[in-house]
Amino acid sequence: MQRPVSDVIIEAFPYILRLTLLAVAFARTIGIASGVISAMYNKRFPDYLFRGTALMGISVPIFMVALQLAEMLSGAVITESVRYTVPSEAFI
Repeated sequence: MQRPVSDVIIEAFPYILRLTLLAVAFARTIGIASGVISAMYNKRFPDYLFRGTALMGISVPIFMVALQLAEMLSGAVITESVRYTVPSEAFI
């Protein structure tokens, strides 16, 4: 079935827009709530927890997060082939 790409994009646009708006609303809600809690408990455990979570969220590449979420939610082992070897152990 050959269809022009513009037709497919126009057909999917309302769903993409809805998903985008929900993601923005979710991110703003979580961000504002964690910022307020972090400000209320400055230099205490909740502040450090939210700061650490934000740092990890910024530092970890999105494709790794997606792989880990897909693995956790599906129960399948997706990252079996991705192995890390400590350089000193590689030569033993």
